[in-house]
Amino acid sequence: MDCVQQGRRLDASADARAHAWHSRRARAQGCAGHTGDTMQDFSNLTFNQDHGRSMRRQALDHDVATGQKMIIYAVLINLLVLGMTVALPSANLMPDIGGLLLLGGWVLSFAAGVVALLGLMRIGKGFEWPVIGRLALAVLAFLPCISLLMLLSINARATAHLKAAGYQVGLMGARPKH
Repeated sequence: MDCVQQGRRLDASADARAHAWHSRRARAQGCAGHTGDTMQDFSNLTFNQDHGRSMRRQALDHDVATGQKMIIYAVLINLLVLGMTVALPSANLMPDIGGLLLLGGWVLSFAAGVVALLGLMRIGKGFEWPVIGRLALAVLAFLPCISLLMLLSINARATAHLKAAGYQVGLMGARPKH
């Protein structure tokens, strides 16, 4: 019989002598923490104190992953706009069509800035950057060539972080870990 079986709590109707016999026998066998009523030793019991922190870290990693996807889409839109601004002047298009395409390029550039802004806020939250740093990056997200370089740099940093966290990261961003 082991310590736990010997140390069962006895009902009030149980014989006191049997209880005393179990207690003496448990002490003789060296069951730690035996008090007479129970013989379970919880002194070396450890709890996962890091559980709350790891759940928070998983949520922040998810923010980094979704922000990275937004940044990748913003980079692709920025590359499309950059290609349009380089190719359109030499295309010899009619002024109306060329003007509409340039206006479309400006609208796409603004859309890329908004998507980049949302992605930067998510990544900044995941990396726990201060709000002032996130706002500075938000301003840079609307500058044409600087935003592209900044987004590529932050995307590389997010990729390294997500790989270290166990995510599989491909060309279009992170896939959730299983």
